[in-house]
Amino acid sequence: MPLMTVRAVEAYRPKAEPYKITLDRGLQLRVAPDGKRTLLVRYTVKGSNTERQYRLPQEHGDAPGQLKLSAACAEAGRIRTLARQGVDWTMAEDTRLEAEASTRAAALQRRDGPTLEVELRDYVERKRRAKDGLALKARTKSDYLAAIEPPRVTKGGTKRAAGPLHPIAHKPLANLTASDIRATYEAAARRSLRRAEYAMQILWAVLRWNGVVIPGNPLGRETAGRDRITITVAKGDPVPIPPELLGGLVARRREGTLAGCG
Repeated sequence: MPLMTVRAVEAYRPKAEPYKITLDRGLQLRVAPDGKRTLLVRYTVKGSNTERQYRLPQEHGDAPGQLKLSAACAEAGRIRTLARQGVDWTMAEDTRLEAEASTRAAALQRRDGPTLEVELRDYVERKRRAKDGLALKARTKSDYLAAIEPPRVTKGGTKRAAGPLHPIAHKPLANLTASDIRATYEAAARRSLRRAEYAMQILWAVLRWNGVVIPGNPLGRETAGRDRITITVAKGDPVPIPPELLGGLVARRREGTLAGCG
């Protein structure tokens, strides 16, 4: 049973300075000048000569969310019993809370997933070209990563605008919406249609690389033509000039240049 009754505890009123009263063995009540009543448990873990103190999370009282005297005594008794067995409950509780926080953070990360920036960097490092299985060229990697760069000022003092994909670079890839993509494209197109289309090519490649499906994606073929962002196909013959003809072409161009200089 408690050494003090509820009535006796309630008789203690706030003073100009905080003070403590003993409620039960190892249990104290700290009364602050503002009237706040904090419950403190004092205990010594088996094998240690140091007395420790733990503040119970609830304030003392009968109101909802507060801890009654009987419950406080029971909790103090439980903590002190564990201490006599060599268990520091407060440290174990801190470890448990940290583990729960890590679990919640990991779950949140799984739900939101990596950002576009993270996935784009992963793409340029791991992607292999279909024609020869080689890594992307350094120039291609640089061009792709430039699409997510923030605005900056060069050493020479020249201001560089942010990359066209920078507005959504820090958004989780799985959370991108059709509206995000269209707004990004339209903003980039106001500066340069060519850069906007190139940015959409990059974005579409990363989405497909990760298997991300976005409802109503304006880049997807399943989207109606009137709602789709059309990316202009590069003009010209993509077939390379055969080596046996390349030498003659270079020679003719050189001759023409020299003739023009005469």
